Amino acid sequence: LEIMRQVERLLARIKGYEYYRLGVLSHLSLHEPENWRHEALLGFLNLRCFRREEGLTQLAEARRKALEQGKERSLTRMLEGMGIG
Repeated sequence: LEIMRQVERLLARIKGYEYYRLGVLSHLSLHEPENWRHEALLGFLNLRCFRREEGLTQLAEARRKALEQGKERSLTRMLEGMGIG
């Protein structure tokens, strides 16, 4: 999983690789289902790739997970940094 995290960080710096990032983040999300950050990033990328329903669904799931973990403020800051919120 560490290699996948590194690949995601690398792809995040390259414009035009959003669809590749979706695959990497989906993989990470499957293996770390409690990580709300993966869901938030997936939601954001889906919105950027014009996949509105998927993006909004994943952002809602990220919010649910963040609330359960007491991390709603962290999620809000993350989304504001992405221009969502």
